[in-house]
Amino acid sequence: MLRHLHLSLLLIAVAALLAGCASLPTPTARSSTPEGAALLEAAATAHGWDAYTRAGDINLRHDGRWYEAIARVQPVLTDVDFRATAEERIVVGARASAKSYSGGAGGAKLASRTPGSVEVWVNGELENNVEKRAAAALVLDAYRLFWLGPLFLKEQGAVVEALGAGRVGGAECDWLLARLAPGFGFAAEDRVMACVGRSDRRFVQLRLSVDGLASTRGAVVEVDLGDYIVVQGVALPTRLSERVVRPLPLPVRDWWLVGADVGRGYAVEALAGPVWPTTVAAPAQALPR
Repeated sequence: MLRHLHLSLLLIAVAALLAGCASLPTPTARSSTPEGAALLEAAATAHGWDAYTRAGDINLRHDGRWYEAIARVQPVLTDVDFRATAEERIVVGARASAKSYSGGAGGAKLASRTPGSVEVWVNGELENNVEKRAAAALVLDAYRLFWLGPLFLKEQGAVVEALGAGRVGGAECDWLLARLAPGFGFAAEDRVMACVGRSDRRFVQLRLSVDGLASTRGAVVEVDLGDYIVVQGVALPTRLSERVVRPLPLPVRDWWLVGADVGRGYAVEALAGPVWPTTVAAPAQALPR
């Protein structure tokens, strides 16, 4: 029994140590520093900022798998009965996006997000649950960061500063710290650390707070980004992997981009539910295998 107690205390100590190492630094600047702004600008250029501003809209299709433990810990956020395959739509310059989910056991779900609203439809019925709407808003905002990286940070007007050199998975990078106010979903503020690759200035890894839900407040997650493709001038990651690093290490999800196209020409209003018009609903163009 004493041995088990010692083991439990050791595990708690290790978890606490890992959580401390995975914390996000507190921003020191009230406005973007010259070094931070230059690093963000270089990354945005590498991701195709000019092409992005001309695109009008970004249309994505992605698939993935959840890890069982996170689904038990965060059932509302993971929403595994619906969040299987997703068609995602982003309207450039509007800070707006939407997702149509299919393939899960629960049926069909559509969620849309603008800076002033979030709308969730489940099997054709409007969802009014406050926690579920907050979770949908958090997911939509965070996924725009995951796909767009520095394009998202620049469009959101993030306050940024450079943190110095680092290394992730053998890749040399420069760390960028960004403060977003408002944050993801209904959070007043969130912070993002981005590993900006030295070789190509593309985002290699993200570390971010997710304070938009009571159940995730104080948590920190990491997302690895890789296997970029360029679609009409815009660089998009095709392989992504997410894990919780604070308060306890926990794998979350692996997912991959299977379709992408840009410039269909619809407006923000077209993203609203319960059913998308054909221009929005048509599947994203399949990527070559």
